[in-house]
Amino acid sequence: MPAPMNPAQQLPENQGVLRYLGQGELPERVPVTRPPSDVDTFRLGAHPDIVEWLWSTLNAALPADASYLVRGGAALVQPETGRILAVAIGTEYAILVTGSGLAAAQEAGYPTTHTFSSVGRTLDLAVQFGPGWYFGSFERREGEWLAETYRAPNL
Repeated sequence: MPAPMNPAQQLPENQGVLRYLGQGELPERVPVTRPPSDVDTFRLGAHPDIVEWLWSTLNAALPADASYLVRGGAALVQPETGRILAVAIGTEYAILVTGSGLAAAQEAGYPTTHTFSSVGRTLDLAVQFGPGWYFGSFERREGEWLAETYRAPNL
């Protein structure tokens, strides 16, 4: 009998993220789990500074602990709904922004594309993940934006 799906695997707004991070796996098969207490942040497929920023700085701005692993990589996931809020990707991270944060991110020129020179690939978040996704810029206001997205009833 297959394991029941995690709510994160079922949300339509997560499908693009799960497809990309799953590297060919069906979204419902991409693991979305809480990290173990002894997780080695140097082995999560992203620079440790990215993991620290997500799990310490941005997570502290949220109403509850949202530290998760998506396919073994650091992420922030709204625990009740399963909405993926942020993911670490190598030396970058992506955040999902809604409401007033969306206008602020657009006005500030937050990028939606990034070329990973080490692999010669460009990731277009709007195409791969969906609307509202931006590459982060290590600004504290991102925590406020994520808190607004965390509390959003639906997208």
